[in-house]
Amino acid sequence: MDKKIIILLSTTLFLSCGCLDQAIGQAEEIACDNVDPAQINEEWNQDHCFKDAALRKNDPSLCEKIKYNPPQTKCFMELAEKLGNPRLCHEMNPTDPAAYTQTQCLHQVAVKEKDPLICDMIGSGHYSNFIGVSYNREECYKALGLQYRDIQEIYKSDEKNFQYCYDIVHAHLHKSGPAARQGVVDSAQEKKQIYEDMIDSGFSEAAKGWVAEGSDGSTMNLRDGDIIFFADKDYPDPINAPHYAIVVDGRIWQVLNYKQGGYLDGPRDPAYFFSPRSGTNPYTGAQWSSPKVYHFYRVYRKR
Repeated sequence: MDKKIIILLSTTLFLSCGCLDQAIGQAEEIACDNVDPAQINEEWNQDHCFKDAALRKNDPSLCEKIKYNPPQTKCFMELAEKLGNPRLCHEMNPTDPAAYTQTQCLHQVAVKEKDPLICDMIGSGHYSNFIGVSYNREECYKALGLQYRDIQEIYKSDEKNFQYCYDIVHAHLHKSGPAARQGVVDSAQEKKQIYEDMIDSGFSEAAKGWVAEGSDGSTMNLRDGDIIFFADKDYPDPINAPHYAIVVDGRIWQVLNYKQGGYLDGPRDPAYFFSPRSGTNPYTGAQWSSPKVYHFYRVYRKR
């Protein structure tokens, strides 16, 4: 590749748009197709050319043009870290032992953003690189100066304040139980606050759908750290949904509402929510069943 061509094209674009990185990236994208993929100099071979262009243009579609690992996975990882976008980590396809992994990518984005909610997206994943550095959810929290507590620990530390199904989302977002309630509870206002906290924390809708009764729910394509809204008759309103749940280690956790208080229930497979449900009141031992079957869902995920 003739570097003079890149410089000339970059200068022209820079003068027209006033953005040097975008200009260089655009020029590189044009020139990358003409690079000899077999060129020995790694700094300028085709895969690394596309990677550099992707990072300059903030364009993950250019990472997809990279044929080999680890350049392709490194492209997604560096771009995810640069943009603070954990979803790009899930675009990685580590087919080579030398490739970077989604676990390492999420770890690095979480540390850069100082956000433990991104650590939660790692789930039970674990990866050790060739020099023995470990990447997992617990190490991610540690890198942020925090100690990981799973949802059961959070619930046990503040059990008396868990009363409603949406309290589990509060616990997920804030890593603590809800504050003690006084007087009459305005559930609509509390749900609205939960939604606002979600948006402020970087969550947005990732999926919604309808599921037939008896389905295993696999079409939901859930990921660790997801927040789920369920409803039986229509798509749930995320500001005031009938039921709330979260995903931890690939399974669903919820808080069940009893007259005596809220009770942490899980882990559950998605199929549980799309069939008639039954259980035992942990406070009284009474058996219960519900003919209500959820059919509609929305999934919110970290951006």
